[in-house]
Amino acid sequence: MACYDRSLCERFSPDCIFMDEQAPVAIDLIGRADKSYKPIVDFIDWSSLALDVQAWNTHLSIVQELGSANSVKLDRAREVAKRAAAIDTGAIEGLYQLDRGITITIAAQTAMWQVAFEKEQEKVRLLIESQLDAYDYVLDLATKSVPIAEAYIRELHRKICSAQNTFKALTSAGIQEQQLNHGEYKKFPNHVQKEDGTLHAYAPVQQTPMEMGRLCEIMRRQDFESAHPVLQAAYVHHAFTRIHPFQDGNGRVARALASIFLYRAASIPLLVLVDHRNAYIDALEAADSGECQTFVNFVTSRSRDAFVLVAESLRTAEVDDPVKTSRAIGDLYLTRGGYKHNQVDLAGQTLLHAVQTQIQKQVTEVPRAGELRFDVTRSGGDIQMPPTPDGYRTLVSIPKESIVLQAESLPPAATKVNRNLVIFVPRNCGRDDDIMILCRETNDLLRVPISSVLGKERMVTDLRVAIFSNRVLGEILCQLKAQAESELKRHGY
Repeated sequence: MACYDRSLCERFSPDCIFMDEQAPVAIDLIGRADKSYKPIVDFIDWSSLALDVQAWNTHLSIVQELGSANSVKLDRAREVAKRAAAIDTGAIEGLYQLDRGITITIAAQTAMWQVAFEKEQEKVRLLIESQLDAYDYVLDLATKSVPIAEAYIRELHRKICSAQNTFKALTSAGIQEQQLNHGEYKKFPNHVQKEDGTLHAYAPVQQTPMEMGRLCEIMRRQDFESAHPVLQAAYVHHAFTRIHPFQDGNGRVARALASIFLYRAASIPLLVLVDHRNAYIDALEAADSGECQTFVNFVTSRSRDAFVLVAESLRTAEVDDPVKTSRAIGDLYLTRGGYKHNQVDLAGQTLLHAVQTQIQKQVTEVPRAGELRFDVTRSGGDIQMPPTPDGYRTLVSIPKESIVLQAESLPPAATKVNRNLVIFVPRNCGRDDDIMILCRETNDLLRVPISSVLGKERMVTDLRVAIFSNRVLGEILCQLKAQAESELKRHGY
């Protein structure tokens, strides 16, 4: 039985070598490994293995029933399983490590999945993108229902490894970094060294084309084509990894290649995730030692997981996408000018505060004796509002506010005059609709386009605010003067 290092993630790569990478490997050791290789067994040895066909059919019928009403939703549900398989296939080999939440977010395409994906390192993104492209290629092959030829397998390797440029080769001089030739069979031995120093043999370099040709011939036979897809997937996966035809990426290709047969029968991939890694290795080791049923059971379980995932996605597809629904809700708060209602309210508040600031400034500049007092305050809560103009509303997303200006003269001409300035904003605000500041006592109006309040060029708006504030201040003082004169006359002055 082969011995695999569980601390290393690439089960089928030269990265699994249990040795100092500078230590030379004897040529005779590699030669003995080449000679010890046993050709792949015939499919007939797998065709009679046990399967829970009833459970498979039950899961398949559930997915078919759920997806029968809407093919678009069925495709979207299957996309989730495909993305999960494609994303984790590289993580299984240790090419990168992903937080499980990232895998879930990207695979399920939940809210902000693109943001989460962009946060990953560029190398990781490129690897994942190449794997997603490869699984699209697999799905296309499954749809065509053509016999699997060596050219298709080499193209699959080219796609799934396109973001990987080098690999570590086992040579007579030790481990050396070599260029990975995409889509080309191995030129160096890729046996795996076990803990006892011996090598677990894969197909020798010279024998690889013949073994791959034989595997493709088996896949074209009637007994293979009529077999259950789980048996097809399990056999091809194991036979392919026994050959190990490429210098690197064999695990990724094996999982994608096995997915073709599941896709053809049920439109699901072989869903092997990082969480399954230990059970995956155990099942492959068992098959290496002749206990093929264990690996068939493993593939059956992963098929069930894919069915359940697709079914769950289909049930979720009955509900509108949360991201789109959330955006639709947000659109309800947009006015015809493209503003959100709270933007409009804040613009109104900003204009009112500008008027208050300007009045306070001008009050300090008014020459006055001790008999004249001013008070400029901001009032909230239960404000007495005048009738709302047509097409306008009061503030709804923030508390209502008003500016209270009080001018007071002291005895013997004691009197007070108040002005209340309130805000009205357009109900369905257009791009250049006016915000209104209304003086409740005089009906005096300041109307300023919202675009001017929110824009960067505010000089004209600031001048208008200053002029309006001056008018309010001048008018209140005129009324105060008239009331003060009346008081003096009343007291005999």
